[in-house]
Amino acid sequence: MQFDFAGALPLADGRYLAREDGAEGDESVLVLQRVGAPAAGRRKRRPRRVEAGDEPATLTLTRATAIRAFAPLADEGEAARWLDEVCEAEDTVDVLVDEGLALLNRALHAQAVSAAAPRSKSELGAETA
Repeated sequence: MQFDFAGALPLADGRYLAREDGAEGDESVLVLQRVGAPAAGRRKRRPRRVEAGDEPATLTLTRATAIRAFAPLADEGEAARWLDEVCEAEDTVDVLVDEGLALLNRALHAQAVSAAAPRSKSELGAETA
């Protein structure tokens, strides 16, 4: 599953290995990569002149790819069949999206804990209220 987020996440670009339930559990890989894209411009009534060499401003995007390493596919044919089946079953897509977001959230939580970044006061107040 692949997600694109506007801006930068607090995790550095790279590959992160995650295991469920210890060393014998299912392995997943989270790949993070910052990419640039042209920033969306406001629509103006009159177009402005732009020099031929001017580059548009870029917007940072973070691409997060969740990989189910515990379920490798034998070859491209099997991968194509799996993808066709998944795309036809909406429930399966929902499960894969949930798995990918859970993996990303685990990585973000681990980063916050390691950086000793406490939750905001509004989050703490919501739990005690």
